[in-house]
Amino acid sequence: MNKKLVSLLAAAVMTTGTSAAAIVPSVMAADTVAVTASAEAGFTDQYVNVKKSYAASAKAIRIYWEKVEGATGYRVYRYTSSGWKGLGNVGANTLTYYEGSLQSGTAYRYLVRAFKKTSTGYDWTKVQGDKYVTTKPTDIVFTESERSDSSITLNWKVSKSNGYEIYKREHAAETSWTYVGSTDHMNKNSYKVTGLKGGTRYDFVVRAFRTDADGYTNKSGFTFTSDFTSPANVKFTTQTCTDSQITFNWQKQDAVTGYRVYKYVNNKWKVLAEVS
Repeated sequence: MNKKLVSLLAAAVMTTGTSAAAIVPSVMAADTVAVTASAEAGFTDQYVNVKKSYAASAKAIRIYWEKVEGATGYRVYRYTSSGWKGLGNVGANTLTYYEGSLQSGTAYRYLVRAFKKTSTGYDWTKVQGDKYVTTKPTDIVFTESERSDSSITLNWKVSKSNGYEIYKREHAAETSWTYVGSTDHMNKNSYKVTGLKGGTRYDFVVRAFRTDADGYTNKSGFTFTSDFTSPANVKFTTQTCTDSQITFNWQKQDAVTGYRVYKYVNNKWKVLAEVS
């Protein structure tokens, strides 16, 4: 191998310790021409700037990069446990790449290199400009809620994320959703919403979020549930008595289905009636 080629390959070694051979492959699967050292002045001093990236879904990522003048095409890589893995090549006029079948709520690291066909082989831009991108978390799945007359504790299955956001409103109300709060860890998959009215139906939505290396927060879709608080304790108002009966009244509660009346007999409560 000539000394110039050895020098070029050595310069391509990543700070991660990845070997030059792992990051400087043949350009096309159908093209067996190896990378050569006939570097044109200026081209090999550049690197591809991945300028924009986002989670296309919980299972996919799309990246964009800036054009390198004179490039014949681009090769896209993703970092793995064994080093940089070539994902595929695109033409000179394509400045974006989509990868699917990924894990949700997970950070991935990408690199793009431009190549130029020459009379003796191919020149490559620098191994530089890599970017971390995070997929969205999956939508959460609710489990059984816990209730009191003034609170509802929402529970859901863990979703790979940094945490969860919770919103509420009274059921079918003509009002916007109110932000309730958030958790700061994916294993805190429970939230107690307090200050609610007894015997009242509320709507809730919860979404998972995951923040990437650039500080951008990717969020799952909203997952909806609806639940009732327990009715408040009944408050008696008036009662009237005769020699054979007692009539008593209580405060009405909104959003309850009915009332059950009990009488204490022989050391236990006996159901007398159910009323609307």
